[in-house]
Amino acid sequence: MTLDLGEIDTVQKLHVEWDINAQREKTSRSRFAQHAINPTEVAREIEATDEVLGDPAAVRNFLTESAPRVGFALTSRNSHFVLDPSKPLSEVATRLGWKKPPDVVFDSPSPLGLENAVVLIRNHPFVVALSEKVVGEAFKPQPDQKFARCGAAFTDAVKVRTVIALLPVRYRVTTRRHKIDQFAEEVVTTGFSRSDKGLDWLPTNDKATLALLEAVVPKGQITQPERIQQVSWALQMLESAKSDLERIAHDRAKEAESAYARLRELTGGSQITVTPALNSPDILGIYVLLPGGGR
Repeated sequence: MTLDLGEIDTVQKLHVEWDINAQREKTSRSRFAQHAINPTEVAREIEATDEVLGDPAAVRNFLTESAPRVGFALTSRNSHFVLDPSKPLSEVATRLGWKKPPDVVFDSPSPLGLENAVVLIRNHPFVVALSEKVVGEAFKPQPDQKFARCGAAFTDAVKVRTVIALLPVRYRVTTRRHKIDQFAEEVVTTGFSRSDKGLDWLPTNDKATLALLEAVVPKGQITQPERIQQVSWALQMLESAKSDLERIAHDRAKEAESAYARLRELTGGSQITVTPALNSPDILGIYVLLPGGGR
């Protein structure tokens, strides 16, 4: 009796795939090996974090949108991307030991056959460096319009004039046991429209508000004087709404403290108190959405 070498090769490939899948399952299970933690109970906190910091799709969109602005290449393949940092981010590539453009993915575990691909999550050194690059460009004395922190546009995504604001909120986090103060910061997304009763605020970090930023497509033209007028109006509204901004900061501090308390019941740790480090948050970005198609 003779053996078909083709069949042997097929069986060997099958065993390799089994081993890879077994290792994946082992890795996945190890992440939840702490039996004291019920993944279902922390799902709400994970979802809330993803809404603010971004899931893999948000990280992918960030790189896709940043590539032409910053000047690096992100080329799509069948189930992955090829990242060429080019000159703007070449130092980061050198630090990471990338000798050539790496294959990258945004979901973990990587697809079959791409086990050696770089998984770009939101706190990966390359993503962090890119974020710093974008923010640095936006805060230049004479920033390029590609990195504008403010703007106005006509769009079909809203029915009334709507302002979207990005607010950096700083917190003082006090550990009750050791009486140690630490500081934390987050950027929250909120917004408002104006009615006869005043400003109608959108819920902070609301899914609909975040989705609005993704869905907006400019329609028609808006002149530079109109754009300046609309942004100036929005800034005036925010300047007159200090009490509302203070409320947002205090509400977010309470939410952060409550979220930590819920996790503390599962994982242990010291009690903390979270308070705003500043009464009113700064303004990181402001965008005015105008209903209609413009001209």
